[in-house]
Amino acid sequence: FYIVIYNVNIKYILVSGGNDMSRCAKCIKMLILLSENGKMSSIELAQELQTNVRNIREYRKELEEAGFQFQSKTGSKGGIELENCRIKIIPN
Repeated sequence: FYIVIYNVNIKYILVSGGNDMSRCAKCIKMLILLSENGKMSSIELAQELQTNVRNIREYRKELEEAGFQFQSKTGSKGGIELENCRIKIIPN
């Protein structure tokens, strides 16, 4: 499916990190990162979101409950990939 995000302070989501970013913002940023980069490892996502791998699994679970689908591949070329979804951001 296709998601359009309107009226979001995208600069805040893309630039901020660490404790300043809410859980919801980190989930949105995770969707954006996967949409832009394709496949990413949990470690890469954790580094980008300034969190740990355990939290990445929790964000993924929450996003799956919201209807997003992911594909995981193991191994040296593995990672998490967002399935059947494109995100278009329209900033304020």
